[in-house]
Amino acid sequence: MTAETLNIQLLELYQTYTRSIYSQIWKDNVSAPLLMHVFDEYCVREKKILFIGQETHSWGHMNYEAKSRRAA
Repeated sequence: MTAETLNIQLLELYQTYTRSIYSQIWKDNVSAPLLMHVFDEYCVREKKILFIGQETHSWGHMNYEAKSRRAA
């Protein structure tokens, strides 16, 4: 499976949830979710690692809907 294929699947999955998440009103200090993006290097590696639980430190806010790279 290619990185592009995986990212399309992730985008479709995320859109299911982000529509409802971004339709709500959030306080100014709530950070947007940190979403995965697969790079080509990940697909060719024999051993794959996924780090979870990274704090976003206010990378984007829930008051502003994120734009996907695909839509840009």
